[in-house]
Amino acid sequence: MPLVMYMDSYELCQQDTDALYCMSEYVLVSEKPSPLLTMIQEFSEHSVSHYNHTKLRYGTCITRTCQKFYDLFDGDLKLILEACLNETLSTKYDLKVKILNDIHCKQPGTVMKDIDQLDIIVGIIFTILLIANIVGSLTDYYSGMKTENRVFKLLTCFSLIRNWKKLMALDADVSDPRSESLNGLHGIRLTPAYAVIVALTATWFAHITAGPLWSKYAEKELYDCRQYWWQNLLYINNYFENSECVLLSWYLAVDMQLYIAGVIFFLSCRSSRSRKIALSLLFLAGMIMPASHVYFQDLDGIQLITPEETLSLFATDPHFNNIYTRFHTNIIGYVIGMALGYLVYHWQTQRIDVKRWQKPIYRILYYSSVLLGLWCGYIGSIFYQDAPRQPLYVRVLCAAFIKPIFGFFIAILLIGLIFKFEGEDDPHPVDNDLYNSSCVLAPGGSTI
Repeated sequence: MPLVMYMDSYELCQQDTDALYCMSEYVLVSEKPSPLLTMIQEFSEHSVSHYNHTKLRYGTCITRTCQKFYDLFDGDLKLILEACLNETLSTKYDLKVKILNDIHCKQPGTVMKDIDQLDIIVGIIFTILLIANIVGSLTDYYSGMKTENRVFKLLTCFSLIRNWKKLMALDADVSDPRSESLNGLHGIRLTPAYAVIVALTATWFAHITAGPLWSKYAEKELYDCRQYWWQNLLYINNYFENSECVLLSWYLAVDMQLYIAGVIFFLSCRSSRSRKIALSLLFLAGMIMPASHVYFQDLDGIQLITPEETLSLFATDPHFNNIYTRFHTNIIGYVIGMALGYLVYHWQTQRIDVKRWQKPIYRILYYSSVLLGLWCGYIGSIFYQDAPRQPLYVRVLCAAFIKPIFGFFIAILLIGLIFKFEGEDDPHPVDNDLYNSSCVLAPGGSTI
């Protein structure tokens, strides 16, 4: 079969003063019945584990590889690239290609975009912050942390030395009640660093390098961050499919939405009875919603890591956009985490002796929780089999039950770790751990 991907040397091509390097996508065709093309099409139909071998992605140095066709077709890039590749494919495979979409070309010295006003503004802001970091760190280092005037306090806010020590401290300094009151404001801690990433992506990200794939894959993210940055900073970008600005930040959006939902739940459900009812209803909703998406949209039961979708970081994958990145389809793990937090808090405040749980049957369940969690992941292998697609009912059941089962095993493991099921230490964790042990499972395991 023809290579699915191939690139001429970009560095060698750029050595020519008149160099022209083009990235293009082709589809294999044949002017007559071709057993080879039929075989390639049948092989590519199993897209779960195979690339689409009828679709070729090539990088071509036109001024070296296709020079004779460049002169023949008077600069028509579509005809040049097709004729150049067809010369090789016709000889080796008796096949031809057609260009699928736009052609992305680069010449020596060209850049994806010129430095504009927004680049300059962001650059000035970051330069000021860098200078503040340097001055604050030097001031902190040479002062010996003894001076306590206002200017010193302002400068040491930017000290890398002091901030690193606070970051690595095992116990946070809560002597200042004002800092303690900010512990629950999740967004205040997260948003500044997030805004820096979005700002850099929208500006200087374009000037990092200039390879043949850079403009093709980075350009859309840059312009999306300029137009849709507000979706990211409001943590709602996981419900929009029109933007690829910091695509993987969908997790931050889900994490923030689950955090807000947890705060609302905590403030609304003050009694034990109301919490049990609300958690039960949310648990059922967390099972029903992903299963409903699978049923009504004919999706897979899990997020499949397919070769073709990895090339676009799942930007066009319907399961990724409708289930994997949404708040309402990830709530099940958070509900299990909240229930676990309340359970641990109750056991600790009531000073329950967990030695009664150290019977052989419970120890077996505790020690096997890791293996059982891994087994949940292995179940997904049924969707990768080289066989017809799984029936709808199998996909629906998997979407409904795989996350709660996995969350249950993780909860067992956490209980054993918190209460030391090995039985070597005090079965009652100290009261200072009450808050820390009340963990809440987010989509990827974050906690509040």
